[in-house]
Parts: sequence; structure tokens; C-alpha cells
Amino acid sequence: MDTHSPPGGDVDRGTAFIVLAVVLFSISLTTTIIRVYMRVLQHQLGWDDFTIALATLLELIELVFNGLEYHAGDGHHVFYLKASQVVKIVKWNYVTEFFLFFIICLTKISICLFILRIKNTGWLKWFLYALMAGLVVTTLVCEVILFAQCRPIRAWWDRSAGTCWNLTIYNGSIWAQIGYSIFSDLACSFLPVVVLWNIQISPRLKVAVCGLMSIGLLATACAAVRASLARNKTSNDLTWALTPVSDWGAAEENLGIIGANLALSRAVYSFFRDGRQSWIGKRRYQHQSSYTIKQPSMPTSKGRRGLFLSSRSQDSIIPLEDSAIRKTTHFSVRHETRNISSDRLAGLGSESQSYTAKDAV
Repeated sequence: MDTHSPPGGDVDRGTAFIVLAVVLFSISLTTTIIRVYMRVLQHQLGWDDFTIALATLLELIELVFNGLEYHAGDGHHVFYLKASQVVKIVKWNYVTEFFLFFIICLTKISICLFILRIKNTGWLKWFLYALMAGLVVTTLVCEVILFAQCRPIRAWWDRSAGTCWNLTIYNGSIWAQIGYSIFSDLACSFLPVVVLWNIQISPRLKVAVCGLMSIGLLATACAAVRASLARNKTSNDLTWALTPVSDWGAAEENLGIIGANLALSRAVYSFFRDGRQSWIGKRRYQHQSSYTIKQPSMPTSKGRRGLFLSSRSQDSIIPLEDSAIRKTTHFSVRHETRNISSDRLAGLGSESQSYTAKDAV
């Protein structure tokens, strides 16, 4: 423990951190609840929704441990804390590390699955699967190293209890995870541009969706700053030095979740604009009329009657609204009228008659 009084006195960084974490998580939780609620009403829950919901749940659990860390005195200089407080702070910070890696991984996987719901053909499908596999591998490597770093585990926060590897190994895994995280952030931010380029929606909507998903670039910036602060874990004033790392980690996690959820913001806007009952009624009508057969008026004097079959896919993904991307297939039935002369049907009667035969093509 540092025996010299730090400059500036007993400054508190912890309050600012916990306020930031609570505010960002409140936004993440709100957007996730609305997203899942919209998808439930539309009967379109998918794996992208489950993964982002799980990431939000883990974020809530992590926030609880952040609160314990703050209650123990996180954000103060070691000089002003008791040894028991320092042990608790380092222990709870160690626990939050496990959640951090999983939350970031699940958020990016959710974005990849969301893109696959828009288009999952050709090179894009395999690229995204490879990207997700890389996320899983880098995350598991970090988790294994974090778990095996000290033996017993409590030696992580109480070095007298056992031995630990050199922190260079742990920091190396962190850099690898952050580097791949930045790459995946860039991929998930720019892939929507490629995917939506040839989709038949308005240019304004394309720009809006790409803009919302590029919010992930803010998470990329947070990851880069967090990587630059990794050296703080070797500081002698650990309870003070860890706070900025936690700040940027919380920002990275929550901005990723918020950016993933805001891709569906048009559906949310329509819900509040039209009202719940009106919105549900519209959706129910669209669901019931997914396959319709339209029959115009009765046959005319020429014996013609039209029959039109319309089939509409329910694979609306962006933005899960009326103006969303839909795969629509129309089937038409054409009828031809042939007049058969009485000469060819002479055996049917003496009076010249005309018959009408309709063949569907």
C-alpha cells in the first residue's frame, strides 16, 4: 500500500462511475425491453433477440457487482482505504471481468444474427459465421486465462493466498480480445451498407439503418481506450487506477447493446405514433391477410372472370414495420375463353350453339 498521501486529497471517482453505469444500463434495458416486446407482438422473436436479451441480463448482474465494488470504496486512492476494502474492490472487479467478455461477445453475435435475418446467402453467411466463431474463441480464451491466472483463485485479490502468472499473459489475451472486438465492430458497422445496397427500400431508410448500426463505432472507440488503460492493472494505486477501465468498459458494453437495439427504432416510433391497439390491429390484419385470394365481380357478357392470388412473406426484418423489407411473391391466374362452333358439336343438337371453355394457364 502507498504510504504517501496522493495529490488532491481523498477524491472520489466511484460515484461518477456508478452514475454512468446506471444511466447507460437504464437505456440499454429500456431499448431491449421495447425490442423484445415489439418482436413478441409481431411473432418474430429470433436468436438475435435472445442473445441481446441475455447480454442485457448479464449486464444487470454485472451492475450489481459494480455496486458492491463501489460500496467497498472503489474510486478512492488506496491510501485512504483499509486493507479489507482493497481486497473486496479487487475481488468484485475480478468477477465483473467475466461478465464483460461475455456481454461484448453476445452483443456482437446478436448483431451478426440480425444481419443474417436480412440476408443469409453466399459469402455473407459464411463470413458472419466465421466472425461469430472468432468471437466465441477469443472470449473463451480470455475467460480461461482469467480463471487460471491465479491458484487458488482468491490469490487474484489476496496475493498472500497463492501464486499467479505474470500479468503479461493476461494482458496479452486482453489485447487479442480487444483487437478482434474492434475488427468485429468495424465489420458489423459496415456490413449493413453492403447488405442494404441492392435491397428495394428508400435511400433515406438505408442511410438511417446504416447510421443507427454504425453507433457500434462508438463502442469501438471505447474498446480502444480500454485497451490503452490495461496497464493500470499493475498500478500500486489499484483502486484508483481501475475506475477509468471500468468507465470505458461500461460504455463499450452498453453502447453496443443500445446500437443493436436502435436498428429497430422505426417499429418503436410507429408503435408510439399509432398507439398500441391501432398498431396491434394493423399487425393482426396483415397476419390474417398474408395469403389472400381476390375475385373481382361476376363474369361479364364475354364470359371472362379474373382470379388473383397474392402471397406475402412474413420475413420483414428492417425495420419490422409497414415500410420494411419484405419478400413478396405474386401468383396470377390467367383465363382464356375459346368459342367452340356448332359445326364441331353438331351431334349435340340441331341448333347452332356456342360453348365456353376456360383453361387456366
